[in-house]
Amino acid sequence: MSEGGLGLPPLPSDVVPFTAHWEYRPGPGTMTIGGSSEAVQLAWVRLRTDRSYDAATLVALTDVLPPALYATTSTPVPVPAVDLQVVLADAPPTTGWVLTRIATRTSGGGWCVDDSEVWDSGGRLLAQARQVRRVLG
Repeated sequence: MSEGGLGLPPLPSDVVPFTAHWEYRPGPGTMTIGGSSEAVQLAWVRLRTDRSYDAATLVALTDVLPPALYATTSTPVPVPAVDLQVVLADAPPTTGWVLTRIATRTSGGGWCVDDSEVWDSGGRLLAQARQVRRVLG
């Protein structure tokens, strides 16, 4: 991950390959590992290239942040997505920073449901997603 790292040490791209394509700036009060009573992650994110955003990029942006539960845990555990549903809300921006947010809606019994949103710098909603995750730790 880029400088700031969302509260994590830099992740090698061979472990999390897609992080090599993004630049991150954590949102206020966001802490990826522990320290929060709320399972929420917030960050400004952009592609490292000037390539225009398309539908596939917006789908990726709905899942670009670590699982929201990481904000409340002291150690990351595997939390793979079992189902991901994305709704594209509007035309994508040409390039640049977008605000991404992911929050755990519910969790228990080894499962959680995360909701995420992506907004452009003008506050326009671009995409929403819901994913069901298996908590393996």
